[in-house]
This record gives sequence, C-alpha cells and structure tokens, in this order.
Amino acid sequence: MIRHMLAAGLFFALTLGAGIALAQDAEVEQARANFNHGVELYGASDYTGALASFQEAYRLRPHPTVRVNMANCYDHLNRPVEAIFHFEHYLSESGRNAPAQQRREVETALVALRQRVGQLTLRIAPDGATVRIDDTEERRAPVLEPVTLTAGTHHITVTLNGYRSEARTIEVEGGHGADLALRLERGAEPTIATNPAQNPLGQTPGQSRGDNGVTTHDLPDATITSETRTPNADQLEQAENDRNTGLHMTTTTWIVGGVSAGAIVIACITGAMASGANADFDEDVARANDTSLSEAERNAAIRAGHSDASRANTLATVTDVLGIAGAIGVGVAVTMFFLSGDDHPDQQQARVVAAPMFSQDSAGVTVRGSF
Repeated sequence: MIRHMLAAGLFFALTLGAGIALAQDAEVEQARANFNHGVELYGASDYTGALASFQEAYRLRPHPTVRVNMANCYDHLNRPVEAIFHFEHYLSESGRNAPAQQRREVETALVALRQRVGQLTLRIAPDGATVRIDDTEERRAPVLEPVTLTAGTHHITVTLNGYRSEARTIEVEGGHGADLALRLERGAEPTIATNPAQNPLGQTPGQSRGDNGVTTHDLPDATITSETRTPNADQLEQAENDRNTGLHMTTTTWIVGGVSAGAIVIACITGAMASGANADFDEDVARANDTSLSEAERNAAIRAGHSDASRANTLATVTDVLGIAGAIGVGVAVTMFFLSGDDHPDQQQARVVAAPMFSQDSAGVTVRGSF
C-alpha cells in the first residue's frame, strides 16, 4: 500500500496557476473539491466512492499523480488489471518528473499486482468470430494480443453467424499464461420443437430420421445458372439518361467545401499545438513543485507556466472557432451539392455526377467528374 501518496497536499500541484485564466477558476476549484473528497472517502474505506471522486478530479484536471490514487482504489476493489493500467500510465506520463522514491514504490506495487493476473492467449478461428469473456469484455478474432485477466476462473463464449457457438471455462493462474485454441464448426444452432404434438420426433423442417436414429437433411436439388445479356439500344439510351441525371457539384460548391476543409485542417493543427502547450504547462507545474530545484529555477518554472497557459488558451480558442466554422462550411457545401440541379446544361462548369448502377448480381452508384 502506498499510503503517503494519498496525502491531499499532492493535489495542489494540479492547481498551480489557477489564476492564470479566470475561465478556469471554477473548474480548478471543482477538481480540488473532488480530489479532497476522494481522500476523505479513501480514509473511510469507501474505495468505490473515492474512485469516482478521483476520476472526476482527473477528468477536470488531468495529472499523473491522480492516477496513483485511482490505482490504489482499484487495488482495494480487487481489480488488479485496472490498477496495473493506472500505475503503468503514471510512470509513462510522469517520465523524469516522477520523484525517485515514488517511482520505486509504484514499481514495487506493480511487481505484486502482476502476480494476481495472468495472460490469456486466444487462437480463435475463423476470423471475424466474436469472443466474449465473462459476458463483460468482447473481442473479434483474430485476437493478436494476449488478454490480461484477474487470476481465477473465466468463461469464454465464441459465436459467428452460420457457425455453431462454443463455450469454454478456463482457469487463469496468477503470474502465468494460459492458452485457448478453438475453431468453430459450420452449421446452425440446434432447434427445439415448439409443439411436440405436431412434431413428435423433435425434427426441424427439412429433416428426416433414418433407421439408425440419426437425423438427416432432405434438401431438394438446386441448379444455379448464369446468363450474360447484351444490352439493346433502348437499354443503352436509358443508361445514358441515367448518367446525365444526378447531383452536380458547381464551382461555388467546390470553393466552399475547399475553404471549409482547410479550416478543419488548420483547426487540427492548432488543436495539436494547444495540447502541446498544455503538456508544457503540466511540466512547468511539476518543476515549480520540485523541492530539489533552486528557488530561482522554481520561479522561472512559474513564469513559464503563466506563458504556456496563455498560449494554450489562445490556441484552444482558435481551434474552437476554426472547427465550428469548418463544420458549418461543410454543412453548407453538402446542402449546395444536393440542392444543385442541371439548370444550365450548356454551361461549362466543374461538376461531379452520381448516378445509380444496377446489374444482375449487384447494385451501386457510379461517380464521374468533369471540369
């Protein structure tokens, strides 16, 4: 148990620079309140309530330190898989900023937790089969990565349309691996007669019972034929008419769509820059609270935190504006595309024509463009 990690004082690292932006004050205060409430509930052994409070604090003000508290809650709730997840993410997110003693204690806790879980390797065929683990976790074959599970008994169900479902119970030993190989067989699931009086032999439609008691299927012979047809003149004319009708993209629509797409691309770039600035701010917070640094270095970190916070807020605002404008522009372009008709067939313009296409075995849409 890493008791000292639950000290409420650790959370003040999350709220350094709360006065940088007035718009963030309420959110920071709420995060602080949730964290402190989580500490109280943890001290009262209410680990479920403490976990919920820590999760809300992390949502409002993400910081690696809060992950340690969430991991401790999961440990007490006998959910070692989730505890391992948060301890490992604490180490990766903190990097060099993690205090040496705290890093050692987290690594020690991870060694103990990994003895309470096992790795289940699943080799399931055919591809596309649905694998359900304990009716809570679902995977799709092929499952390429081992699944981490709490040590104990687990129920595995594998299903796929057109195949017989299979269920297995497997024991996973802590600190070791387990293996399950399973291949589904083709065939429908067994059918039970709904009215025994009308179906005394328990047969499904299309079945007969032989002398040896084995159920067999009586299926009529079926012949599949194919024919290649050459279109006549009327069909060719109709096809040409279909190609000449459809939805046309005018030059104006192209311009609106292009500008909107450009705004969205720039919003993605500024969003990434805002995320980077926020990460720089978190690093400044950690340095400002690092007692191993000199007073001058800590003051410099505080000043850098103010600058990074301002930059993050500005970039976030630009991202929101560009994103909203781009989304509105895309909506306008799509509306113009569907409302535009072929009112001026002789006018040369950039256009895209979409027309339905049907054949004996398939259906779809053909798209062609001209400029």
